[in-house]
Amino acid sequence: MQLCSAAGTLTANAANGVVLSGGGSAYIKVQGDNVEIGGAGNLILKIIEIKKEGPGSLSMPLPKFNQANVAHNEKFILTDELTGRGLADRAYRIKLPDGKIIEGMTNKLGETSVTKDQVAQGMIFQLKKASGI
Repeated sequence: MQLCSAAGTLTANAANGVVLSGGGSAYIKVQGDNVEIGGAGNLILKIIEIKKEGPGSLSMPLPKFNQANVAHNEKFILTDELTGRGLADRAYRIKLPDGKIIEGMTNKLGETSVTKDQVAQGMIFQLKKASGI
């Protein structure tokens, strides 16, 4: 991966720190108020002068990400164990943990209907016989 900026500064900002590593043991770690440089090799500075000044700081706000309201969509595919093909037109019943019952028929691909905003943890899935369950 390559990160670049043709028109300005490249900025990396993270709530718990930023680590730069190049595949070996060398790294630069920026976390909180500390900067750590480490590695098993040499630290080579190709500069004319090092100036040591008092403390400084730069505070950058973290971006705020919008919360997306994503519906939980669950779909099951009934398949033949030997052929792997979907079982079309099969009656089924799904009992959800809250007691709600969903009944339907699989489509031509063997898929159950999609149920929105219903978490299917702990559900009971039953195939219906022609004369009932």
